[in-house]
Order: sequence, then C-alpha cells, then structure tokens
Amino acid sequence: MKASNMLLPMEILAYRYALLFVARLPTRVAYGLGRVGGTLQYQVESSKRRMVLGCFELAFGDRLTPEERIRLAHEHFRVWACKDLDRMRLAGNGQGFAKLVEVRGLEHVENALAQGKGAVIGSAHFGSWEAEVGLLGILGFPVRLIADRKRGRELSLREMLVRPKGLPLKLLDDTLRRHLRPAIIVDKGSRHMVADEAARVLAQNELVFVMMDVVTSPARHPGSVPMPFLNGLAHLPTGAIRIAKSTGAPLLFCLIHRSRDWRHQTMTISAPIPTEGDTYEINRRCTRLIENTIRREPAQWRFWTYELLASIGLIPMKELKRRVGTEGRIIWY
Repeated sequence: MKASNMLLPMEILAYRYALLFVARLPTRVAYGLGRVGGTLQYQVESSKRRMVLGCFELAFGDRLTPEERIRLAHEHFRVWACKDLDRMRLAGNGQGFAKLVEVRGLEHVENALAQGKGAVIGSAHFGSWEAEVGLLGILGFPVRLIADRKRGRELSLREMLVRPKGLPLKLLDDTLRRHLRPAIIVDKGSRHMVADEAARVLAQNELVFVMMDVVTSPARHPGSVPMPFLNGLAHLPTGAIRIAKSTGAPLLFCLIHRSRDWRHQTMTISAPIPTEGDTYEINRRCTRLIENTIRREPAQWRFWTYELLASIGLIPMKELKRRVGTEGRIIWY
C-alpha cells in the first residue's frame, strides 16, 4: 500500500487513541477538544464529508440551502466526535457520563416495572445512543440490548490495532457489559428465537432495548414492512411492536439529544405507546416519530450514507456505484 493511501487510516487511528487520554480531562476541556476534533475530521475525511453533504441534498432538497448543509455536516462530525468521548466516560461506574445527562420520563420505566411485565424500549441511532442504553444500566435498571452478532463477537488483537475504530469499539463493548445484562444476539441461525428470548426476559421483569430505525430487507428481517421514510420507502423491522403485543409488555420510546454546549444531553422516555390494533399502523406512528426527529436535527442521526439512501430508493443502484466509486472507500465511525 502506498504511503499516501495509508495516511488517512493512520490519522484516524491516532485520533481514536487520543480519545482515551482526552476523555480523562475535565469535562469542559474534553468536550471542547472533542468539538475541535470533529472539525478536523470534517476537513481530513473528505470522502465522508462529500457523502454526508450529498445525502443531505438528496434527502432534503431545497429545504436546506448549501450553507445550511455545510453547517449541519460540520455538526454531524462534531456530534460523533463527542459521542466517542461519551463512550470513554462510560468506564468504571459510569457516573462521569451520567452526571451530564438529564433524564425525563423515568417514571414511565418505573411504572412499567411496577406492573411486573418488564418493558420494550424502542430507540433510534440518534445522538449518543450507545451511552443512552448504558445509562439505563448505570441507573440500576436491568437492561438487555437486542444486538447484531457482528457486534457481539470478540475483536482480535490485530483487528483492534489495524481498524480505526477497533480499540474504542472493544472498550465500548467491554464497558456496556458492565452496565447491561447479557445481550440478546441476532444472527441468521437464531433470528426466529429472538422473540422467544425477549419474552423470557420480559417475564423476568427486565427491559428489552430495540433499535427501530434499522433499514433492512424482507430477506434479512421477514417481519419488516415498507414504510414511507425520508422521501423514500424503507423496510423497517417490527420486532419491538410484535414483542410488546405478544407479551403485553408496555412499549416505550427513548431518544437522547446533545445540547448546544456539546457536554450536556437530555434523554427523554415516552409514555407507553398504545399497541392495540394493526402492527403496520403502530409502526408507522413510530417511524413518523423517528423521521420527525431526524428532520429537526439531521446532524445527530448516524446513517447518512449513499448505501442507505439507495436502499430506500433515493439513489438508483447505478448511481450508487458511481458515487461510491468517485468518493472511494468510506471510513466508518
């Protein structure tokens, strides 16, 4: 590999490892540096920057001016740089992170557990969502995350050293294990057993945390249904709703938002979402909630990629190949 081709991954690798030290600094200093780091990433990671700007244009069209798209792209990089610091501050008992978050609607979780049926908590990849689920564990609630197998496996030493996000992800997984109960793992071989495992967990009066904005396909998630989403049509899983309906457990919805000072956040837990009636209509209401949140604060949503916009029909597959080929290999968070 040419030295020029190795430069970007090496710069990202150095940035990731620097977070280990920055996260230990006083809060104001740490998140100030995180914001600066996000600005530097915006400048250095040109392929990802062009992709995010292109996605904003495709998803929002004339509703965002070119200047607004640039501002939001800057914010997008800063949000995820600060999210990395949240990951680091979950270490230990997690109080270094918990004291920065105002939690609203915690009484809905407490009321659900008082009924003895547990609760299904839906969420989206919005803001510092991994710290969000970790915070529930830090607050003393029994939480299990429904997780993809690729996030559940162990990283080898080589992967931790050569992948730009390898070590931080390994540390995050180890940290979350301290705060959460063992995850419910989803893979091809056990997909049909996830609902049964979730029902067993809920019967123990625990919380099941499910991401509801995962754009998928009928082949991967047979229970997914097509939903209007960001001017396209997305296949979104209905597992959270089906589990709540079959067990009688309340369905709550949780999102976390970062404040303008970049340090503090607000986590909001909704009142129970009614699950009587048609699953499609319930999922449509949840999808609208997610989409409205994304439209209000697009910089805080994770999935601004050409691949996702192609999967919901905003980019033809031929155009996807051209765009990805033009931008080169995408470096992920």
